[in-house]
Amino acid sequence: MNYQNPKAVMSDLLNSIDLDAPISNSEQAYNVFLLGRGYLIIDGLDMANQLLKKVLQFTNSYENNLLKFYCYTNIGIVYREKKQYDM
Repeated sequence: MNYQNPKAVMSDLLNSIDLDAPISNSEQAYNVFLLGRGYLIIDGLDMANQLLKKVLQFTNSYENNLLKFYCYTNIGIVYREKKQYDM
């Protein structure tokens, strides 16, 4: 992947991930997380929120605490950007 070009990375991730399928392993979870983070950066807040929550469900099942932390942090950013301060 060309990490210097965020749009290319997002395109590569979109081509390699089945968004309708459940996440089955940590590598796939990190890829979905990166895609969610990409949507957050380009102001696709609803899609970012959806993807980050999907990864969060995976982390709850497999106890990946670092990825769980990243998800909660980025979900917090989504809510801040949407000015939804009450959860």
